[in-house]
Amino acid sequence: MSTSLRSTARSPVRPTASDSNLDAEWRAFARAINRLIKVDLSDYKPAQMRRRLQHLMERYATRDFVAYAKLLERDRDALAEFKNFFTINVSEFYRDRAKFEYLHHNVLPQLVEQNSRLTIWSAGCSYGAEPYTLAMLLHELAPKQFHRIVASDIDAQILARARSGADYTPQDLRNLPPDLREEYFQPSTSTATVASETYQIVPAVRRYLQFRQHDLLHDRYPQQNDLILCRNVVIYFTDEAKERIYRGFYDALRPGGILFIGATELLPRATDQGWRLLANSFYQRPPAEAGIR
Repeated sequence: MSTSLRSTARSPVRPTASDSNLDAEWRAFARAINRLIKVDLSDYKPAQMRRRLQHLMERYATRDFVAYAKLLERDRDALAEFKNFFTINVSEFYRDRAKFEYLHHNVLPQLVEQNSRLTIWSAGCSYGAEPYTLAMLLHELAPKQFHRIVASDIDAQILARARSGADYTPQDLRNLPPDLREEYFQPSTSTATVASETYQIVPAVRRYLQFRQHDLLHDRYPQQNDLILCRNVVIYFTDEAKERIYRGFYDALRPGGILFIGATELLPRATDQGWRLLANSFYQRPPAEAGIR
């Protein structure tokens, strides 16, 4: 956390007078952020982003987006803190255990049966927990087969951590089944963490993954995927942006391919876009013949 943070005991952020005022503030803030760090916020919901950023704005006693933008223009530490917070990465190994059990026992076996070499995209991969979990499950199912997992995120710093496959804490691994934890992790050799208990992924799993920086709103999508994971990534986007992203995912899947989303997420107008619901959080681009049931 930045050492330049000011006291939290100042005037709190107050609601704006109307939605139209909030929208105008947000547009001005988005222009400033685009100019400062080349990030486009136009597809994010103003009200949700205000709630997400409120505690930062309160720390700096800024009452609205306009005042906060002016602060970020003159305070490098505050700008760095905003960037880190905006791209906050919350992920876990085996997050939502029941969902990964369904993936392991229902989705992956049939995908592997249909295609001996899967192409998979983990979008918004954060520090790598979900794509590495997926790689472990694939290795459990077919250790002699090679599958390609592209793991992407907009945050270059968090991608560097993911690429290393190291420095995972016991807290990071708390939801993993013990057999997976014992099979696919070893003590970390990082000199930065020699004094603490951390772990790294074994090479047998790391070989599946390729990491790349990617912006879901603006970059071209990897194509011909058998499976796409994008979980709890788009929750702050506008409905229009979500629909555009999910349409892009549909087009990026092979016929019969599967999209795996967060436990509380729903695809807008899924049937209209052609999706078939397999189970909660799992949607399929329909195949030519019957798919997973």
